[in-house]
Amino acid sequence: MSNEVRNLLHDAAGRPSTAADVAGAWRRGRRLRIQRRVVSGVALVAVVGLGSLAIGALTPKRAGEVQSGNIPPPAPAWACATPRPSVPVPSWARDAVGTAGSIPKLASPDGNVFVVVFGAPLRAGTPTDRSNKILWIVRQARDGQPLEITASLSGSSTPAVHVSESAGSSPGEIYPSIVDVPRQGCWHFALAWNGHRSAINLAYGPQPAPQATTSTTSPTSPTTAPSSGMARCATAQLTVTIGAPNGSAGHINFEIAFRNDAASPCVLNGFPGVSFLDAAGHQTGNPAARNRLTPTPVTIAPGASAYAHLAKNDLGNPPCAAAPATALRVYPPNETAYVDIPLDAGRVCGTSYIDPVLDHSLG
Repeated sequence: MSNEVRNLLHDAAGRPSTAADVAGAWRRGRRLRIQRRVVSGVALVAVVGLGSLAIGALTPKRAGEVQSGNIPPPAPAWACATPRPSVPVPSWARDAVGTAGSIPKLASPDGNVFVVVFGAPLRAGTPTDRSNKILWIVRQARDGQPLEITASLSGSSTPAVHVSESAGSSPGEIYPSIVDVPRQGCWHFALAWNGHRSAINLAYGPQPAPQATTSTTSPTSPTTAPSSGMARCATAQLTVTIGAPNGSAGHINFEIAFRNDAASPCVLNGFPGVSFLDAAGHQTGNPAARNRLTPTPVTIAPGASAYAHLAKNDLGNPPCAAAPATALRVYPPNETAYVDIPLDAGRVCGTSYIDPVLDHSLG
């Protein structure tokens, strides 16, 4: 019996009691016992809850477990795809680069930009033996607008690199560029042109080790000295055009011009590859044969041009049944990417000849 009930009965004993008084005392005692159990239970729950919080504060979070406050886990590192020669060229980019042969290439994840990496593998810094040459081919029309390139290094506070390339190259919607970055790693390229946007990730390797310099007493040929250490002109950085035909005894002569659209000088050394195409885009007649001349390296300054002379047999020397030529396919010296130039050249009969690249026009 509880003390509260005992006291109630004791008080009742000092006065006459009735059955109702005794029953009321028991009811009041029962209510007191219930209240005491409820209060005790609440106190126990509070103690257990506080203990759990204290234990949780002292227990370290497991790896990958989201912390309080809905803080998200760190984002995964950017994936950096590797340009490969085997990557197929989409149909909308073939006018610009053909199949691009053995040159590494890559498509953006959204399929709106195709990249030909002439400078592969790309390297940090400013390589001198060859540059970080990248040809960007965009799927949507550029309408004369530049390509804005912003490159950011994944997971780093390294400042972004910004390059703007004008829409002055053809054929197709192409932008030749040289993009140098200060550090190796996976660089995220954000691309914008004429209201369109895309992105692609490209890996840059370590900077090339500086080359040791040695002195020598051997004479240096003046024809090769200006080109020492100079990058070769890539198709992507050249605008290739052909002049009006000129007739001579038994031949029709053309002058092919190679203009350097890059921001730095480059070198052409040797014979272009030249063949004629019919209306279906197939070769007609034989490719131009190399003339018996010795090529020398030609350094082309930005905006300047070099030239090569093409001599095609006149139609009547001798006549043939080849399909008429409607375009000329030109490979710059030592390049596997070509440029197709519209050209009404008639039938290609007999042998045509191509001269090596010269530093001056023949006009």
